[in-house]
Amino acid sequence: LHWAANNDNTYTINLLLQNFANIDVTSKDGRTALHRAAGHGYKQAVLALVTRNEDNDTTMAQFPGAQLNLKAIFDNHTPLHDALYNPHRSNIGDQVRVMNNVKDIVELLIGKTRNFEQITNKPPVKADGLAVLYCAQFGQQSAVLSMRQQVQNIRTEMMKMFKSKLSTSEFKEALKYEDPVTGRTALHFAAEYGNGPMIEFLLQYSTEWDKEDRSGNKPIDLALSRSRSLVQLLRHANHRNEVSAMARGGQSTDTQPVV
Repeated sequence: LHWAANNDNTYTINLLLQNFANIDVTSKDGRTALHRAAGHGYKQAVLALVTRNEDNDTTMAQFPGAQLNLKAIFDNHTPLHDALYNPHRSNIGDQVRVMNNVKDIVELLIGKTRNFEQITNKPPVKADGLAVLYCAQFGQQSAVLSMRQQVQNIRTEMMKMFKSKLSTSEFKEALKYEDPVTGRTALHFAAEYGNGPMIEFLLQYSTEWDKEDRSGNKPIDLALSRSRSLVQLLRHANHRNEVSAMARGGQSTDTQPVV
């Protein structure tokens, strides 16, 4: 079953399930077939595993689909985390197709549950934060502007999906989650990879616009190598927050943007 999921072989997946294969059997690292399919961005394989009990075949309909919240052993990833984390490392020329598949997979997994906790099997803030963090990351980037923009827009659409599942306060808390190695937040990664649409969206909720990672870099520092427009976005966020802080403290708001 794992081999079939790894190879997007829906015929074999269905054949095995019709013959009572254990849909949630795990490998040595604790991953299931659903982890494998989601981690490769194989939409049809994910559909075969998740919607098993919705099949028109009454033989299949009596069995439940794959569990969505089983965790891998070493990184504690659920299928949702693997879907967000692994496919962004796909080949440059294939990223648009893979990201569209990932968006559909994420939408499917989110739609199957009432909240993130049911598909992440972690404390809510940490789970939501990890999913949000992965959503902001990219892998290799295409030199073709139109392709890069398509991938950025797809990632931003997925981030909006997460926001729709969370309250505003929960989403703001999730955006504070830091990568345990680099200390970077979702806004850091969006800036590093030059994702203007995502930066604009995150700035509506994030208070991490001035936060330093473990190397002392703020999001604006990471945006410097990308484009002037991204730097301006973050400068304006800096300025707005400074003005807001001064107003709350009763001070004058007559100030200039940080240069």
